[in-house]
Amino acid sequence: MNTAEHYLEQGVRLRTNNKPQEAITELTKALDLEPTHEFVLAELVLCYLALSDYTSANFFTDEICHYHPKSALGVYLKATMALQKDQLAVAEDYIRQAIQLNPFVAEFWAVLSAIYIQRKSWSEALKYVHKGLELEPDNNACLNYQTICLNQLGHTELLQDSMEETLYNNPNDAFSHANIGWALLQNQEVEQAKTHFAEALRLDPNMKFARHGMIESIKSQNWIYRQFLAFSFFLSKHNGLVQLAIIIGLMMGANYLGDLSEQYPWILPIYLLVVIVFYVSWIIEPLGNLFLRLNKFGNLALSPTEKRASEIVGIGLVGGIASTIYYFTTGATAGWICLLFCFTIIIPLSQCFSMGFIKNRKWLPLSITGLLILMGAFNIILVTSLHKVSNFITYYEYLFVAYLWLINLGIIKEEEI
Repeated sequence: MNTAEHYLEQGVRLRTNNKPQEAITELTKALDLEPTHEFVLAELVLCYLALSDYTSANFFTDEICHYHPKSALGVYLKATMALQKDQLAVAEDYIRQAIQLNPFVAEFWAVLSAIYIQRKSWSEALKYVHKGLELEPDNNACLNYQTICLNQLGHTELLQDSMEETLYNNPNDAFSHANIGWALLQNQEVEQAKTHFAEALRLDPNMKFARHGMIESIKSQNWIYRQFLAFSFFLSKHNGLVQLAIIIGLMMGANYLGDLSEQYPWILPIYLLVVIVFYVSWIIEPLGNLFLRLNKFGNLALSPTEKRASEIVGIGLVGGIASTIYYFTTGATAGWICLLFCFTIIIPLSQCFSMGFIKNRKWLPLSITGLLILMGAFNIILVTSLHKVSNFITYYEYLFVAYLWLINLGIIKEEEI
């Protein structure tokens, strides 16, 4: 007769091989034999977290806390679940409780570090990583978080040592290879990054983190895209308020150039170049995916939603370019309205796919995008049939700018697809 330990061992093996549903079957058998087994309950929590089934995960976490009130494991799992749901304050409260119960577990310090990484408090996160590594020098989570922190802090020499140490201790860990790949990509070592992303995908073919990294590496072979990606990495080092301040500063600078160009015509080409760079920065990811579709292997790496977003950008750019040619050859107002609509609507419409708004039913961006489409279509019909421009074009412009600000302020939040 098989024991609870046997089923637990089977469950752990299946979970670590990314088969949480099969693992649950084995762990349930173990739970039937020992309903209060702490580690069986914990493994069930980890399986349900892998499936994003927070209701079931919370139930089994409560079971651990009920049957083992003096154990830190249940509180640690509550912190892990809160972190996965981006509830950083809740996660920090729970993990500090776990550390108070048992400060000698490296994994607890790793979770605390992960919370501060999410907050982009790199020095604070690194401090907690070091506390974890003092307890367990080869802890995989701590080593990977150390690599992230050193990379964001710009400690290049220490970063190299950290990457080597991580791979020495975990040569067959997919996340370690993907994490190092992103660090190398951020430092524009594209070919080395591709090697690590490829290894991560070999070890775990379904890892989105590695797949996205590989896509970015392939696109980074284009010099222009690489510059936009470098700017994106620069922004990612700072928290939301600093990011917003940088973006506002750049926009104010662009507006100032626009004002100066009226007095000094030679500034106009510079101003137009800045405007184009700003515009391209909004669509650079799906635009990069559009060119990536010309690459045989790159096309296979794209998800259906990424392909759809790139198609939207492609159609919008073709329509915008055609409308621009029509406007400058005929001077017709309809051409101006069409080029304005085509070039602007592709930003929110492509983001509905690339940022997961449709998948995650994000009502605010979907509502704004739908309203922009209706207003744009109404203006086009009005100007082509009645040759009249209504106030709706002004309202369209205001709503479009409001959408961009909502994105910048983080009110419309990006979702991983």
